[in-house]
Amino acid sequence: MKCMKIYILIFNLLLACQVYSSDHSGKDQMNDIHFNQYADFPKQWSLITIRFRKDTSEMRLTYANELALKTMQKGSIDYPDGAVFAKTGIHTGHDPQFPSSVVPQGIRRYQFMVKDKKKYATTNGWGYALFDPQGKTFGEDPKITQDACYACHTIVENRGDVFSTPFSFTEKAKFMPAQVKAMEVNLSFETIQVKKLSPQIAQLIPNSFKKIRSLKNPKLRKNVFQGTLDEMKP
Repeated sequence: MKCMKIYILIFNLLLACQVYSSDHSGKDQMNDIHFNQYADFPKQWSLITIRFRKDTSEMRLTYANELALKTMQKGSIDYPDGAVFAKTGIHTGHDPQFPSSVVPQGIRRYQFMVKDKKKYATTNGWGYALFDPQGKTFGEDPKITQDACYACHTIVENRGDVFSTPFSFTEKAKFMPAQVKAMEVNLSFETIQVKKLSPQIAQLIPNSFKKIRSLKNPKLRKNVFQGTLDEMKP
């Protein structure tokens, strides 16, 4: 795991100037996805599942609009144009009067996935956008953010690039063997000798390290960031 973290650190260092060379924060749209267009999603759409990020202590509530929900209910992964998912990332903390519980403590971010096969053809028909609690963009380059989102979602190509599966109070959740197999393939690594790396990268690695582990999946390797690995590791 230490080698993995060093690999990610190197990747981040190499991209730092590119990501933060200009400030992209404060806008109400990203990737032609306007926050105000979907601002009422918690009232208008169906809550389909809840996840808890153990690495960041973040609660995530995922909603689907009617087109996305109907596709899921049919058991299909062929999402039509206009299907949209919205995710609310929520900070959590402990209730001082109930210390064994974890409670929500404010919005961290909003995330959207919008299906438009023509407009977002380079990311398999899905457009991605992230907004802060005020519905404004963060400072990162939207192109890099979008590519990182898409790379992560390729892990679940067998689900139509959608991580979420509808939660049911009456049916036991299923995790199909095909889904497990797909994740194992996408998360495979190879060991590389440091001396075989480019000088630009090799000089950033401590001398005590002779090898590093590198993701085999080219899409993930190109756009990987620590958050992706945190979400995917067991």
